[in-house]
Amino acid sequence: MSQTQQNKAMSLEPVKSSNIAKIGYDQESQTLRIEFISGGTYDYANVPQKLYILFKGNKSLGSFFFKYIKDKKEHPFTKIS
Repeated sequence: MSQTQQNKAMSLEPVKSSNIAKIGYDQESQTLRIEFISGGTYDYANVPQKLYILFKGNKSLGSFFFKYIKDKKEHPFTKIS
């Protein structure tokens, strides 16, 4: 992921989760941005829009994140802050 993509402004929306504070998505770059309640904001690459929609609509964002996104080689992450 280029430095430009990492610094790209992305609208984040608050979510109801015990682990995740806010999420955002950039369709063009297929980047999912997650701001965690514990601190830290991360970008996850190569997240298809369909996966983002399933994630956003899931009743347990944390469980979905741990099962389908976190530590998956197809979704490398970059710490933003």
